Amino acid sequence: MEAVANIADMHINVPNLALEYKEAKLNVGQKRIFDKIKSHLINQKEREDLLENESSRLLRLDNIKPLRMFISGVGGTGKFLIEAIKCLVDDIWHPKSEHGGKTAGYWALNKEAQKRIEMTLKNLKL
Repeated sequence: MEAVANIADMHINVPNLALEYKEAKLNVGQKRIFDKIKSHLINQKEREDLLENESSRLLRLDNIKPLRMFISGVGGTGKFLIEAIKCLVDDIWHPKSEHGGKTAGYWALNKEAQKRIEMTLKNLKL
């Protein structure tokens, strides 16, 4: 029963979990598959970066072989793994920029301010 509860908990807010957390939650089989995919994607990204920085004809994206895998298992085997892979792809190709922890402050507008803005925009002539 505890195992069923643990699996159910893994899928709560799956898209919002950090990659490290998702990676830690993978079982042994999923981790093996994830590591193989991670290695392939990192290799592909490094090669793409080399192509951007060098005009070498020897390095071509055509040389990267597609990774083909068949993943089987009981119900639910692949869903969490796929979410972890999607998070990995996002981290590799869309790295988060660091901003030093300082962000602009904001607050909700009260109803009166919202009405004034609405009236201004309603009367705006383009």
